[in-house]
Amino acid sequence: MLLEYEFDVIISAIMLLMYASKDDVEWFNDKVERRLLAVHIDEDALNRANEFGINVIYGHVIPI
Repeated sequence: MLLEYEFDVIISAIMLLMYASKDDVEWFNDKVERRLLAVHIDEDALNRANEFGINVIYGHVIPI
């Protein structure tokens, strides 16, 4: 018997400051990377992720 499971895990990063300077925002942007992990991803999803600046780690691109 083959069981199939799908899990969605979202991890958020929050930085709480009394006062945020430009340097703080740039540091946060450099340190917190947005990534998506997928075994398979279709071309449309990969293109959209690239538009949003999301780094995608995938095994196979499914053509549309």
